[in-house]
Amino acid sequence: MHCRYWTTTGNGQMVTDVPRDNKAAIMDSIASSYALQRQRIASGATAAPKISKLEGKIGWPYYQKYKQTAEAQKAQIFEDIQRKMANATGSGSRNGVLGRSWNSTDITTQRQHRLRMKHHRLTSKGKRLRTRPPRDCKVGEWGPWSACSRSCGVGETQRTRKITIKPRRGGSSCPPLKETKWCGSASPCSDGKSILDSYQW
Repeated sequence: MHCRYWTTTGNGQMVTDVPRDNKAAIMDSIASSYALQRQRIASGATAAPKISKLEGKIGWPYYQKYKQTAEAQKAQIFEDIQRKMANATGSGSRNGVLGRSWNSTDITTQRQHRLRMKHHRLTSKGKRLRTRPPRDCKVGEWGPWSACSRSCGVGETQRTRKITIKPRRGGSSCPPLKETKWCGSASPCSDGKSILDSYQW
């Protein structure tokens, strides 16, 4: 089952036998012939030697050989791409060129993955990652009461304590660090002594 078609070359017509089933090859051959004709007309090349060179290149054997070479190259490229993709996602990615570039550009993702795995292992064992929780204020013990401010009558006495741990990150604030209470004796003071005690305090 063959059909015959004609392609115009400028010197006449060339008859070519092609398989009827290979429609894509027929269309490519026709398109190539038109492209060559348009190129020749646009360049204004009318000399006989140039036309004779083109006649040999648009024949079916030349086209068939060119098509086979192109298909082989495409198949090789496709295999190379598939192999590189498999290497990039497989265990052998460190051996190939593509694998090395993938490792160098994806190092941030690898670090995040390691952090997630570490977090998963710690939480599965009942542990938690080290976080920074709020820290409450802590104070020491009260010191002794001070001497009364008045030796007679009513005065004041105080005691203090110090901060041992300052609050951080929203922790509770510190309690009062100083306490004051009344002190004194039931015996009243003279006016001069009262003024003197108040001045010393």
